[in-house]
Amino acid sequence: MKLLIISDSESDLSRLFASCFSACERVTIDAASSTSLDAYDAFAILGGTDTSGAVLPAPMRNALALELSRGKRIFAEFC
Repeated sequence: MKLLIISDSESDLSRLFASCFSACERVTIDAASSTSLDAYDAFAILGGTDTSGAVLPAPMRNALALELSRGKRIFAEFC
């Protein structure tokens, strides 16, 4: 399985998730909007590294909702 972590910085949780998947990439929240989600099986949105949490732009939320409707898993922390 391939995981995409959406987070502005690395954390203990992102490292733990990365160790559990055969393939894992991390992108910032800003870069996520230009990332193709088709290649990933699961997503982790980690906002705990920022004092204000993670705020995803509407197009990114819609793209993730589409992936969720396709049966892909999403973990969200402090969004």
